Amino acid sequence: MEGGPPQFIIVSCVKSRAELHSIEHAAVVRDFLPSLVKTVTLEERRAWRISLYLCADDTDQFYVSQAAALRNASATIAPWLTLRLLFYTATQNRVPNREAALQAYADGAEYLHRTNDDISFMSSHWLTDAVTALRSLSPPNVGVVGPKVYGDGIRGGATTLDVVHRTHLDIFHDYYPPQLDNWFVDDWIAFTYTRGRKRRTFVLAGHKRFPSLFWRVQHVFTHGRRYKVAMAQKGLLPALIECGRDAVDGWINHTGRAAAACASGAAAPPPWPRVSCRAEVQLPTADRSALASGWPDAYTPVTAPAWGVSAVTSASKRASAPNRTRAHHDVPPPEQVCRPRLEAIRPLENAGLYKQAAGYCAQLLPIDRGRCMATSSQ
Repeated sequence: MEGGPPQFIIVSCVKSRAELHSIEHAAVVRDFLPSLVKTVTLEERRAWRISLYLCADDTDQFYVSQAAALRNASATIAPWLTLRLLFYTATQNRVPNREAALQAYADGAEYLHRTNDDISFMSSHWLTDAVTALRSLSPPNVGVVGPKVYGDGIRGGATTLDVVHRTHLDIFHDYYPPQLDNWFVDDWIAFTYTRGRKRRTFVLAGHKRFPSLFWRVQHVFTHGRRYKVAMAQKGLLPALIECGRDAVDGWINHTGRAAAACASGAAAPPPWPRVSCRAEVQLPTADRSALASGWPDAYTPVTAPAWGVSAVTSASKRASAPNRTRAHHDVPPPEQVCRPRLEAIRPLENAGLYKQAAGYCAQLLPIDRGRCMATSSQ
């Protein structure tokens, strides 16, 4: 992390429609930015480096051609705000917010807020409220908070828009699972951080845990719905949520082991991977005993020249790649943990409506967790 105030990065994707001809009529300029100026306080602007990362398809000719005009409009409306317009290879019906969130993480964001370009902020000092709530969780910053969203239906306490600490991308390799294109990403992150009575998901609208914190926004739908809802992906949600919950629990357990190791004089905490969740309609069958072993309590990264495949990755899968040579061992394939579904995710499941995944496979991807911080006794 570079010096200076910490970074708070807002991530929102933009998408034009045929009737949009002027940047002044775009939702992000007409509604989003003016409301941001009204609700981010002077104290917050001094305490944080606030950026807005706008993501768009590289085939969106309106935003490609209006990029300079958009930057000028942002500089006029919110001169304290750093704007980045990020273009990604277009994939039909897919919103590239996870790619922009990963860029924000790589750029050093301390906190990330994923929202929509047609949101109007209604509550002052919402940024401070979101950070305060996340820091007060146990463990701190492991969870998700968001505003009460008007104009977007009733969600029963689950977040529609989210704020997370960068710890979210220390736990997960992807901001949202890659199998979810658009509609269900908010369900995944909200339910991932809640398991039974272990609630780490909060809408900041007078919740009894945070009775003094109120954050409200209006979804104005300036340009209407701009993508087709991928309803069939609802069947993937229960398995993806269970994978997310297991990853969060695994991370929390790891942080306890890491603290103990560092306190005992270790130079570095024990390794722990980042997780990429994938729902599986049919789980691998190579070694059913490995499926029952559950989530690992410890992790040893695979290094070259080992193959690095897990017990649940079949030998036939390796045999299907005849061109593999020892030279490929320099980058071993990721390990994975596969599990059948063990819990019901209510109220998201609707038996008979969507085909439910049988379980999940979580890829375990190595990441450098740094060194133990030196402590001194006075």
